[in-house]
Amino acid sequence: MQPLQITFELATPVVIESEHPIHFDGVLASCVAQEAVESGSRTPWQDADDLSKLLESTSANERGEWVWKASRVLFEPASERFMQSMVRRAEPETFMGAQAEGFLNVRSPRSVFVTTEGAGRAYYLFHNYQWMRRATAWCIGDAVEIMNSLKRVQSLGKLARNGYGVVRAIQVSECEDNGQWRNRFLPLEQAGAAGVAYITGLRRLQAPYWKKEAMTEVLVPL
Repeated sequence: MQPLQITFELATPVVIESEHPIHFDGVLASCVAQEAVESGSRTPWQDADDLSKLLESTSANERGEWVWKASRVLFEPASERFMQSMVRRAEPETFMGAQAEGFLNVRSPRSVFVTTEGAGRAYYLFHNYQWMRRATAWCIGDAVEIMNSLKRVQSLGKLARNGYGVVRAIQVSECEDNGQWRNRFLPLEQAGAAGVAYITGLRRLQAPYWKKEAMTEVLVPL
């Protein structure tokens, strides 16, 4: 495996509104899970825990903590931020269909779906979006395997269903091993990336980063 730089060219603005930055190993985990689903696996996200064919990992510390050698995805803005207003509407037909098919774990089936109050009520919401010149990540990995997995990436950021964050092209190229993959959540005693400031916080060290289970005190890059 070798040091790599991954560059995403974006065709539409990106919505980034989360306390959880996009980590490149999380992007690859999503690709592996999609591949597992296509292969008929019943445990696609458990399959995505193993990225050893794609990325190199650090050695576990005395607490058993380790990370994949893959940085955050860093976006280079090409404009100021804009505000987009949207209307959140419930979809009774979709809900009832999912309930009938057994996709929803409900205590008792619902025969009525109210859209004027409660959880099904429509309301306004606002999102920040921004045009980006490119998005870049760094890792230590297998260029061929990574490029094959990234063929499944169609967008980055939130609201992809509304056309945001569309990826036009992806380039995987060799680069110098200057530790840029360390620009990510790291165990407390791990050396960080040069020129990057860190604070401590409670986060996960592997994907899915939004999940509250297995959180620990880590170094969080600013």
